[in-house]
Amino acid sequence: MDGRRLVRGRAATGDERVRLWTRWREIDTNLDAVAALRSSETAVAVLEPRSGVEGSAGQ
Repeated sequence: MDGRRLVRGRAATGDERVRLWTRWREIDTNLDAVAALRSSETAVAVLEPRSGVEGSAGQ
C-alpha cells in the first residue's frame, strides 16, 4: 500500500467528543480560545477506515 487509505468521516458525539476534545486541548493549548471565536460548537471529526475496501484514495 502506498500510504493512502480510504476512510469515512463522521462527527464525534457525546463521551467520544469530550474525550477527543480533551486530548486535542492537551496538544493545542490555544484550542479553547480559538473555539470561543466561533458562533457554534467546533466539530470534532473522526476518520475511520472503510470496511472491505483496499487500495489508494485515488481509485
